[in-house]
Amino acid sequence: MENLLLITVLLLGLTTLGSGRLKDCIRLVALQGAVIGFLLLATRWNDISAHLVALALLTVVLKGIAIPWLLFRSIRAANVRQEMDPYLGYPQSIILGTLAFGVAFAMSGSLPLMRSAGSNLLVPVSLGTVFIGLLLLVSRKTAVSQVLGYLVMENGILVSGLSLGASLPTMI
Repeated sequence: MENLLLITVLLLGLTTLGSGRLKDCIRLVALQGAVIGFLLLATRWNDISAHLVALALLTVVLKGIAIPWLLFRSIRAANVRQEMDPYLGYPQSIILGTLAFGVAFAMSGSLPLMRSAGSNLLVPVSLGTVFIGLLLLVSRKTAVSQVLGYLVMENGILVSGLSLGASLPTMI
């Protein structure tokens, strides 16, 4: 189950790169945040606690509902429908995003964190998601798209925190 959720996080990041409509991008990032909330529970299923359930629920509510709602309000107030003429085209963004995941998979084998992580996909997906967020941040022109890049980067950082094991609740 954990690997399925990690692959979903990866695919949602790549799909966000290929979408030009801001509403679709917001929905994809919201779904990615909600999946990460469920990933919190899936990675610690054996030693689940009330604190962990509260963290997962808070993650789903904030990343999946509250922040997207605020972003939808801001694009409605600014009357922005889609990304206008991004710095980098959508097909090129997807190709670079795929290459970024390849680099993340290649780099993660040499990291000491990889040995302690629960799944072999945890560290590469976290690094790749950070790279995707950075790519969104620098290749888009509108402020909302750049905010989405920051949110995707933060999702990657949260996934990397899952590899820390029992110290995760203290870190959050």
